[in-house]
Amino acid sequence: MRRVTAACFVVILAAAGIGATALAQQQPQSTQQAPVNREDRVVITGMVPVPDVGEGAPLFTTLDIKDIEEKARDVAIDSASDYMTCSPGRRVIAPMTCKPNGAITITDLLACEVEYGNKAANLAFMAAKVTAAAEDSRRAAARGEVSVRVVEETELARQEAVNKMNEARQKLLEVQARMADFQNMAMMRGHFPDTAQLDAMEMNRKEAGWGLGIAQPDVPEGLSITNIRAVQSKDKKGDFVVVQGEIRNGNAKSAKIPNLSTTLVDDKGWPLATTSVSPSKKGSIPAGKSYPFAFEVRPAPQMMRNAVVSFAPKRIPPPRIFMNGLLCPRG
Repeated sequence: MRRVTAACFVVILAAAGIGATALAQQQPQSTQQAPVNREDRVVITGMVPVPDVGEGAPLFTTLDIKDIEEKARDVAIDSASDYMTCSPGRRVIAPMTCKPNGAITITDLLACEVEYGNKAANLAFMAAKVTAAAEDSRRAAARGEVSVRVVEETELARQEAVNKMNEARQKLLEVQARMADFQNMAMMRGHFPDTAQLDAMEMNRKEAGWGLGIAQPDVPEGLSITNIRAVQSKDKKGDFVVVQGEIRNGNAKSAKIPNLSTTLVDDKGWPLATTSVSPSKKGSIPAGKSYPFAFEVRPAPQMMRNAVVSFAPKRIPPPRIFMNGLLCPRG
């Protein structure tokens, strides 16, 4: 997973201590970063700082990870239900076997979603326990009850557990993307794709770095992102971040409005949440003009520091649709 550093992007607003709007106006870029303005800033007291040891990992809190576990578990449950729908008449189904490189059918892919969803959820459960232990050791160190070595050891264990969880989450995302590709080709093109076709689309996504982190942006010629602002807010559904900005068209002719990608990162640049959006499906930006955009990112991780906005990668998979028996094998 790629981390945001000064070597990655020209604009590092938080590190420079410069206002997001001012610097973005001076240096329009294909990627912009802005500190999140937090109305109810999370302040964790009674802990020593996270020690600077190991290769690092995203700084999720236990609450963040429990949310990750719940979402992965929901995927497994929903896909298992779809698998049952595609297996009519079976009261007891034989164990679902994931065969990602075998004969590709809807049931094969559903079995992989169940397997990878459960694995991601189980690893998230373990990561939450290890993260809680790391947080407890930092509290104990603040009270003088444990040594720095204990804090470092629990932090290294946290990093290992979180990175394993994210590896499983990435595999789950990819099998969901394969399902979406399968559905899209079957419904839009009228034929079921073979393994080679799905593998080729997966390879394109991997080359672009698509997934949990910040992918390589597909930069439209003459367009740039400016005036990024990010504000945390809260409603009945929980915390979220409103991201606003503008897409500037420096061309001599109008340009199609591109898709965008936003990643919320922690204070060391590790990605915590990523989402892609379409500001307008049919609109265009006149020559020399700007197009304002605003969208929400949910949920808002507790330890986020900055919002990174870029043009979306070219190889974004289509939406995965609810099955309800659609495309199930017949006969």
